[in-house]
Amino acid sequence: MLPPGYLEEVSRICDGSGSKCSGVPGEVLAREALSAQAAEDLHQGFAWYFPRLTARLKLLMVGCNFGGPLLHWARLHGYDVWASELFSDQGIDSHHLARQLLGQNGLDASQVQPRTSPELSFDDGSFHLVYAAAALDESSAPEKLMSECLRVLQVGGVAQFVISNQQGFYSEVYGGFQPPYLHPWLLSAWVRSFGKDPGKASRPAFTPRMIRKAVARLQGRHSFKVVSFGDELFAHRMKKGHFGSVQALNKLNRLAKFLGNLGLADRAAGWICRLGLQHQVVLTVEKTEAAGGVQPAAKLCPPHAF
Repeated sequence: MLPPGYLEEVSRICDGSGSKCSGVPGEVLAREALSAQAAEDLHQGFAWYFPRLTARLKLLMVGCNFGGPLLHWARLHGYDVWASELFSDQGIDSHHLARQLLGQNGLDASQVQPRTSPELSFDDGSFHLVYAAAALDESSAPEKLMSECLRVLQVGGVAQFVISNQQGFYSEVYGGFQPPYLHPWLLSAWVRSFGKDPGKASRPAFTPRMIRKAVARLQGRHSFKVVSFGDELFAHRMKKGHFGSVQALNKLNRLAKFLGNLGLADRAAGWICRLGLQHQVVLTVEKTEAAGGVQPAAKLCPPHAF
């Protein structure tokens, strides 16, 4: 159930941001943001590595957008959902909209917390699960934000970071293919050649190699093990021909299906990951026993066996 005027406000915001970049109408983007299928596409990343996560686990979503995935994850999987949403002073009141959506559907709206910096307003070890996607791309200090996510994660808990790849061959922002190593000053011309607005043309901050270096630095401050950098998940999605239900991924889905029909999906995925050209890195980590023998507070299921 949507609050009065909610869809219109989300559509207005999307018309002024994502629509200009992707070419997708704001109303369509708004409906995608609230889609149960789109929320399940995001949850698949957790489910692929930990297929038997139980209900009532306490989950923090860092960057909940307008609240759609948060609501659906609570409904469909029974999580105790919390969120930290970046406060904007540019007319994008997403944390208030997320609160309205949760409150309208019988959930605790106060569990959506606004933030103005990478620091999270939660105690150490507060959550079984932490999920962070677009928040890392938008953060002025993404490594600090990752560190905060690990701080609030319980020992034995799982965090997943979905990070756009600077050298990726596909951009979900613009909904199209791009030369992986295109110099930033040529990116605007490339985007404009497809009739898209290049106003926000920029490369993501991280490459796969940079992410691995950031992980090594974070392991000097936090005790955790890397479950995966997402290569297996990328190969699985390539083989299935489905990376997501939103329009911005249509071309990538079509490419995956085409390669699958030729029997080349596995081979293509392998080379793309070896070259570090996947459109995003899905980093999944599990917090391990800290110094002093702290026992796991959350007993999650074992990772997916490959």
